[in-house]
Amino acid sequence: HVLICQSNEDVAHERENLETLMNAQVEGILVSLSRTTREFKHFEKVRKRDIPLVFFDRILDGYDVNAVVLDDRAGGYRATKHLLDQGYRRIAHFTGPQHLNIYKLRRQGYEDALREYGIAVEEELVIFGSMDMEDGRAGIKQLLALPQPPDAVFSGSDFSAAGALQVLHERGLRVPQDIGLVGFSNELFSRLMVPMLTSIDQHCELM
Repeated sequence: HVLICQSNEDVAHERENLETLMNAQVEGILVSLSRTTREFKHFEKVRKRDIPLVFFDRILDGYDVNAVVLDDRAGGYRATKHLLDQGYRRIAHFTGPQHLNIYKLRRQGYEDALREYGIAVEEELVIFGSMDMEDGRAGIKQLLALPQPPDAVFSGSDFSAAGALQVLHERGLRVPQDIGLVGFSNELFSRLMVPMLTSIDQHCELM
């Protein structure tokens, strides 16, 4: 039997889910952290009971765990290099909470690609948020209000990319003609966007 629990990005729900699974005497637990998780105490309870614990996708820095993850830094590099190869040079980045490895590493990959092309990383072009659609809408508005707006955006999430695309449509800006846009995760809905979103595929089935 497989039990599936959703935290809905809430660490309190994550703690409750772990208690439920431990009480159910499961033989092992697979976890992808919520965005709001910042400490390890609830996972230490699992370890003390000798229940196998494996993380996937998201892990916390400084916590020695068994994990199955992508090379998020390489993914961030590939996404940014794709935009650079298309001729874009002033590339912004939407990133998430930096205590989560996936967002920190994707940002590092973004910076790696810019440096490879001799382009300085500009703080005003890096937008921090929770990576949902509303953050994408707010982030692109902030970028478009700059004296020198970006000519492309690499979003560390397809959700924030979708929010950005809504605003670009509202403002009459075309992708990719007026501004480039690349997401990350290749969510199913990204194929239904107009234009279809270019996105880094996580290959979740391999994880």
